[in-house]
Amino acid sequence: MKVLFASLSRIGDYIQHMVLVQAWQKAHPDVEVHVLVNDLIPVDLLKMNAQYKHFILPRFEYQKRINHAATPLIYPFLSLKKIVHQLRSEHYTLLFDLSLQHHSAELLKLIDDTFSYTETEKSVVNEYLNRKDQTHLIDKLKKIYDIELTPKSALSSKTHRILFQLTTSDMKKNIDLARWRPIVDSLKFRFPWIEISILGAKSERNLLQSVFKPSDILICDFSHLGRILDSGTRLISLDTSIKHFAALFHVPTIEISVGSSHWIKNAAYQAGNIIFSADFHCRPCGHSSECPYGRNRCQDEINFDHLQDVLFKWVTNTNVINYPIKTMVRDGSLGVHSQIFRGEKWKQKTSQINLSY
Repeated sequence: MKVLFASLSRIGDYIQHMVLVQAWQKAHPDVEVHVLVNDLIPVDLLKMNAQYKHFILPRFEYQKRINHAATPLIYPFLSLKKIVHQLRSEHYTLLFDLSLQHHSAELLKLIDDTFSYTETEKSVVNEYLNRKDQTHLIDKLKKIYDIELTPKSALSSKTHRILFQLTTSDMKKNIDLARWRPIVDSLKFRFPWIEISILGAKSERNLLQSVFKPSDILICDFSHLGRILDSGTRLISLDTSIKHFAALFHVPTIEISVGSSHWIKNAAYQAGNIIFSADFHCRPCGHSSECPYGRNRCQDEINFDHLQDVLFKWVTNTNVINYPIKTMVRDGSLGVHSQIFRGEKWKQKTSQINLSY
């Protein structure tokens, strides 16, 4: 028996999807599992899941080349046809679409013309698109595909390393970089024995160096990061793939949720994380919509004095009692507990009986 899991979303989704795939195969050890991804997923991350055969759909290569004058118009068609024939030749017994997106469903129909979404899957897609829905992506998927999986828990010991992940691929999810410098400087002054680094990709080096010292910046890939994450490491992150990767190692994390980032659905699948979520009238916005303000004004709702106070207590393993939101396990799924009073608009957003937006 052979099955195919389609994970045709972004890097953070792939990391979470693979947690589901591993849990599914644990319950079906005799089944051969293949995974279909797009070319956005870095090679070093694929190697960490090398126990599964991966097929790569060069979606983003297609997008770049299709508008290039030197690219024959028939190239993307022939290339996709080759991939589809290769996948059809595997004769899969089951196809799972973890992406739950229209384009991935259409591709799976090319691989197996009998493929279609169940009514449960259709319902989950509609629910997930509702910005008030309070169920984490993994918890939805594990119910669809009958996967036994409980959120991990953050494990902490004496802090020896603090990592900041302060850049995302979506400007709406970012906070002005210069706002972070005082917090980083305060932590370095208060805790000189702790290693503090600003994480970034090679392409972000110049941006990060415009605010931080070169010695503070750690340019690394997932392989490098996987070697240094441990119980003595703590992460402060915007809504990035790094926070999902850190959850694989039980790293305590403070998550910052602004723009289209959802405080539950996009959270790292781990209990014990602290979440600072902007309370703004248009939050959370749609992923594909442009911010009408030019600059995401919701970021100004994040109180950096409060954040710094929580950081100092959190780093020293002091009981943090004034956190805004903390993740927890509730009935085997990821839930949150909030200690900060929210206004009427926030209550409307998070009401289970008011799902219109």
